[in-house]
Amino acid sequence: MILTESNLKKANILAQKSFDKWDKISKNGSGTYRHNRIDGCLIGTKCEVAIQQFLLENNLLAKPTFFDLDSPHDLIINDRIIESKGLRESHWDKFKRCVPPKQLEKYVRKNAIVIWGTATVDSKDPKVQLRGWNFAKEIKEKGIYRKTICDNIWLEKDSDMRDMNALVTKLTV
Repeated sequence: MILTESNLKKANILAQKSFDKWDKISKNGSGTYRHNRIDGCLIGTKCEVAIQQFLLENNLLAKPTFFDLDSPHDLIINDRIIESKGLRESHWDKFKRCVPPKQLEKYVRKNAIVIWGTATVDSKDPKVQLRGWNFAKEIKEKGIYRKTICDNIWLEKDSDMRDMNALVTKLTV
């Protein structure tokens, strides 16, 4: 998908705000990953904004809670929590569909949907690929432990990832 010019600008602004917030708190970043880089923030915000744009383009109105950097969620639609997991486009084949165990437990407790996305670190590149989605409980049930830059639960099989069109159907029912 191609982010609108306005949405790309929002993603860039939010990425800088996120980076600045965590830089003030700790040079080691937030949570499990133990680093804080503007490029990682940008990939995350591009994917979050792309999810919101995708939902709107499919006539689904979601509350974008990711604009509040203190929010525990990324988006909410019909009382359903949606969490975004973004990677560099070039890292997809190597690190796809991974969630740190503590994050995954929170997602499972919230009955969240996890949407997988990829983007580049180019602040002018509006392309984001929403690769698919899963219920958090599916990741827990089918996932296996995998160590990357941190501990992860990995949904190994490509066939276990759901298609984005199925998400639209699921959220409109």
